[in-house]
Amino acid sequence: MYPKIGFRGLHATICESDKCHARNVKKQELNVRIFVESLQCTETHYYLGKTLARHYLPGLMSISKLLRMYNAKVTSSSQQVKSTFFRNIVTRE
Repeated sequence: MYPKIGFRGLHATICESDKCHARNVKKQELNVRIFVESLQCTETHYYLGKTLARHYLPGLMSISKLLRMYNAKVTSSSQQVKSTFFRNIVTRE
């Protein structure tokens, strides 16, 4: 089906680039989590048993503002993330 010449190392190259991409995504996710955990949270004004693990940001902060702060803080463009990636991490925590 495929010619034997020319496709021998193609699969290994694709897999290695996928592994590299996966490592970069994990680094980006870790960096975003560290950034979010470094923010000062406010206390809730009500108490419910199921909300003990939740942390609240001040009302002036939005996810888009946090994203701009994060992307301005990181040093290289490879560490910058898109809004959907950032939003998924922030809302899961």
